[in-house]
Amino acid sequence: MNNNILELLKRMPLFADLSEETLAQIASGTELCELTKDEVLIRQGEVGSSLFIIRSGWVKLITIGLENKELVLNQLGPGQIIGETLLINHAPYSATVIALSPLQVLKLKYDTFLTALQQNPSLAMAFISKLCDRLRFANVYIGKAIEWSHYIAEGNYSPIQNQIQATHNTIVDTGQNDEIRIGAFLSALARMIKGVKRRQETLEQIVLSLGVALSAERNLDRLLERILIEAKSICNADAGTLYLCTDEKYLDFAIMRTDSLNLALGGTTGKTIHFASLPLYDEVTGEPNHRNMATYAALMKRTVSVPDIYDCDEFDFSGAKNFDKEHGYRTVSCVTAPLKNHSDQVIGLLQLINARDPSTNEIIPFDAHNQFVIESLASQAAIALNNQLLVEREQVLAKIERDVQIGRQIQLDFLPKAADMPQPPGWEIAAYFQAAREVAGDFFDVFPIQNKIGLVVADVCDKGVGAALFMSLSRSLIRAFAVQHRPLGWLDNVMTDDRPVAALNIDASKRRKLLSAGTSALLAIELTNNYIANTHGDMNMFATVFFGVLDPVTGRLTYINGGHPPAAIISATGEIKARLPATGPAVGMLPDMAFDIQQAKLEPGDLLFAFSDGVTDARSPDKKFFKEQGVLPLLSQPTDSAAALLARFETSLRAHISTADQFDDITMLAVRRAPST
Repeated sequence: MNNNILELLKRMPLFADLSEETLAQIASGTELCELTKDEVLIRQGEVGSSLFIIRSGWVKLITIGLENKELVLNQLGPGQIIGETLLINHAPYSATVIALSPLQVLKLKYDTFLTALQQNPSLAMAFISKLCDRLRFANVYIGKAIEWSHYIAEGNYSPIQNQIQATHNTIVDTGQNDEIRIGAFLSALARMIKGVKRRQETLEQIVLSLGVALSAERNLDRLLERILIEAKSICNADAGTLYLCTDEKYLDFAIMRTDSLNLALGGTTGKTIHFASLPLYDEVTGEPNHRNMATYAALMKRTVSVPDIYDCDEFDFSGAKNFDKEHGYRTVSCVTAPLKNHSDQVIGLLQLINARDPSTNEIIPFDAHNQFVIESLASQAAIALNNQLLVEREQVLAKIERDVQIGRQIQLDFLPKAADMPQPPGWEIAAYFQAAREVAGDFFDVFPIQNKIGLVVADVCDKGVGAALFMSLSRSLIRAFAVQHRPLGWLDNVMTDDRPVAALNIDASKRRKLLSAGTSALLAIELTNNYIANTHGDMNMFATVFFGVLDPVTGRLTYINGGHPPAAIISATGEIKARLPATGPAVGMLPDMAFDIQQAKLEPGDLLFAFSDGVTDARSPDKKFFKEQGVLPLLSQPTDSAAALLARFETSLRAHISTADQFDDITMLAVRRAPST
């Protein structure tokens, strides 16, 4: 960003009330241009994407008038704006601008300035004031044009007559005298002045004041109603509809009013509009839907006016014609204007039907003034509507955030706190948990099962709220099923130090039957698996689970590993004595899956380390995984404390992840048996 430009903007009255941040935003899309005397800044007919603010020097605005004569429309100096009509429509420049002296101008990108304009009411009001000043000058200029009588003095009425006939539909009888000819000319000019004044008054008295009122409205239904009702009133239209664009690329009917039918639907009426939403794109081919007038206006982002829909073959008006037939109505004229937000996205459409002549009440086409009004009002309405939608979205997001925080706290309450975890004499149990998002799919648990300790580390597939819900379900099921069954005494009788499960002369199917018959705590895995698979199978959610039951007296660990990363048993010197691989599939994938029981033993000084794949899958800023190669060196170092081992892992993982986003939940559980004394 050029600091010189920023300082120039600060000194301009138009930007006096803007914040430093907004000025910086505008400055980022601004450049300082210098021109010499007689150099052309812009040319009439060019399509531009910028507007200009004069810093120093003067320019003249010219156009080519009758008989190709150069007409000076205006002279502009420091602080004045050139090309401001780009903000109303994207029509080509209406005049050529030439430097009258050495010139410095600030060239502002249209999109950057429009964004600032829509986000800052004070800037919008200052800018509109500039437009009003220009309109006032135009009124005076047109009045002065009446004095331009050289054509009349020369008796050359043809150019004037042609212009009047072309632009004002005034027929002048060539046989009439000069006074009548002059009267016709003055009458045409008077109508021009009246039209400009009418636009000015509409802009100042109605559209601007309405824009302020719309911005103050906080109820969406009332806001939509007021936009439509005021537009109908200003343009003297009998009917109108306001559409809202959906995220699914449809136009929804939000408000409908037809005065002559006393019909009011949508909004605060509480009456539902039963018309089907209009697809912006063909639902089969995906092509833009240009057949409907409303969808065409939305897709092309421009105002469309039709004098009589029954004489128009360009659009499909079957919906309007069916409405006419059903209600005995006659839709004639129709104008549709898009409501665009600061990002130039169409967020809605304002459509008016059947303009009425104020004197005769006859249905007439919407004229240029009506189109000017509806476009001006659409701009004001779009700002107010977009602000309201943003406010509502922020409120929804704030509520979601509150709900997520509540959910996070509830989820954290499921995890045992360090002070609440059982610590049998001669043992140290420690855990580490760090969610990747606000809510997590990982969990751990440490809980007593009579004279033994249940140890769980699990990882629900996926991330976010869905995984968090299944985490809560899985944790609750495992604990509930585990504590309601008898202890593992039956298993202790058949599993001795010299006869572990793997060495028993019992095949896997018999072991599974033995497990069920004994109704041990480890049956919780089978029950949890079947419940999730049978009840929530269509969700395709499952969890990898390491569930062990520790006998603190003997050090024997009986466990099931349902598809989880293998835990490790490490000696006091850092030797990895055993890995505890999977003994069955992930929990919840399919019902009636087999989960084998295995057994290991922690000798004095040994440490059990269980973890989720968030450890091995941790990513560095250059997308490298931590992997097993990162785990093994940390395990091989002598450790005298379970907490110290977890702290070692935390430090190493934080250094590896560094500035990158945490990819997955990280959960670790360490259980250490004190050395013999």
